[in-house]
Amino acid sequence: MLIFRAEHVPMILKLPGYPPKTATRRLWKTQRVKAGSVQKCYSICNCTGRLQPFANVHVSQVYPQIMLYMSPDQIAAEGYPGWTVDQFAEKFIEVNRLKRSILYVLSLVPYVVEFELEAP
Repeated sequence: MLIFRAEHVPMILKLPGYPPKTATRRLWKTQRVKAGSVQKCYSICNCTGRLQPFANVHVSQVYPQIMLYMSPDQIAAEGYPGWTVDQFAEKFIEVNRLKRSILYVLSLVPYVVEFELEAP
């Protein structure tokens, strides 16, 4: 199971007008998904406040990576083409509700989960 913010749903579903999102970074103590698995994606419904499934994804890779070493292609895979590592770190702080500085966040080693949307 992977939980996403509502703002990421159209990116994962590859809706027109939204950049595609094919990767996510997670601050897990241990790896929670395996490469080759199919994971159900959920988002919180604004009307009920409950988790609602919206897609299945095939996980292609899972690996730890220091945030500072993200490439432009990896940032684009997160759904933010053209952004710098610093800009992405600010968004990461917002999405994960962290109360830390950008310098701290750039030193984190989250798990990178690369995935592809499964056909319905």
